[in-house]
Amino acid sequence: NNMIDTIEMENAINEYLEGKTIDNLVLGCTHYPLIKSKIKEVLKRDINFIDMGEILTNSLILENNNYKLNFYFSRLNDNIKNKVATMFEDYEIEEMEL
Repeated sequence: NNMIDTIEMENAINEYLEGKTIDNLVLGCTHYPLIKSKIKEVLKRDINFIDMGEILTNSLILENNNYKLNFYFSRLNDNIKNKVATMFEDYEIEEMEL
């Protein structure tokens, strides 16, 4: 079962964010963008997300078109491969045990 859809994850988000007044939230972990919609639901307002993954991607694309990226995932599936392929042209992708 997907951890993002579990009751435990929802409870943790509620416990941590409920009642907080937040205008900007840094998504510093690679998994946090996956729970963006749940965070919005708990906060019941629009907030500015600062997504480190987006910042890194935009920085790489804007600054240098002569790069090769290596992506390593603890769990790799076709969905991840397809998403990476839509964002990058020259890369290697690999599953590796942590």
